[in-house]
Amino acid sequence: IFSAEQQPAYDRMMLTTYFGHRSRERLALTSEDMLCGSGVRLIYGEVASIDRPSKTVSFRAWGEPSSIQEVSYDVLVLATGSDCVVPPIPGYRTGLSCIFA
Repeated sequence: IFSAEQQPAYDRMMLTTYFGHRSRERLALTSEDMLCGSGVRLIYGEVASIDRPSKTVSFRAWGEPSSIQEVSYDVLVLATGSDCVVPPIPGYRTGLSCIFA
């Protein structure tokens, strides 16, 4: 798993509750230990390119933005996240804010 953030996946929908308990662990969806125990490698960095014929991914690791590294893969799944979908509410673009969908 490549993560553009410097921590494993966390529950972004519950992020506002962080300010009540200030516990990163309570927002965590997984841990590095759990991923490693499942045979999943977690790389903190940004994907620069994918070479499908050679089955490699080039990336810039956190703290080393000028250095491109490469890792090979057996199976590649692209899960880039998402944007929320705002239902077609009349007038929502005219002053209505704080829409959570």
